[in-house]
Amino acid sequence: MARSQGAALDRKKLMADPIMVTTIVVLITFLTLFILYPLAILLVDSFVSDKGLTFDIFKRIFNMPTFTKAITNTLKVGFLVGILSALIGLLFAYVEVYVRMNKFVGGLFKVVSMLPVVSPPFVLSLSMIMLFGKAGVITRFLLGIYDNSVYGYWGIVIVQ
Repeated sequence: MARSQGAALDRKKLMADPIMVTTIVVLITFLTLFILYPLAILLVDSFVSDKGLTFDIFKRIFNMPTFTKAITNTLKVGFLVGILSALIGLLFAYVEVYVRMNKFVGGLFKVVSMLPVVSPPFVLSLSMIMLFGKAGVITRFLLGIYDNSVYGYWGIVIVQ
């Protein structure tokens, strides 16, 4: 009984704020108009043709060698990154719970462990290119390597 009264009170508070209601309605409208509707049209167009319900478009796409290579590489990267991320997360959790650290190292560890959450993904990609790319600071200037490429499979796995 108390939960329904609390929910009714929350609804009443929400409806009393016209700016919040208008914002929610506008956001739902934009989401539907610019994301959900085009996705629905794309999905319907991929299954329906002049002959009716068909999988011809998917057969044609899966017969392209470039697409099959792309989907294979994507699945490989996804599985490898998932496994490596789980292992690194397990290591970080173990260190957080069971390893005693002094105040400075513990604080530094917490900052480093939260860094991927707060930094945008492109920052890591850009820093990887600037440090280890063809004209990277580490590869060219420190190690003297001039033919390095970070744009392949292992570069994507490391950045992910």
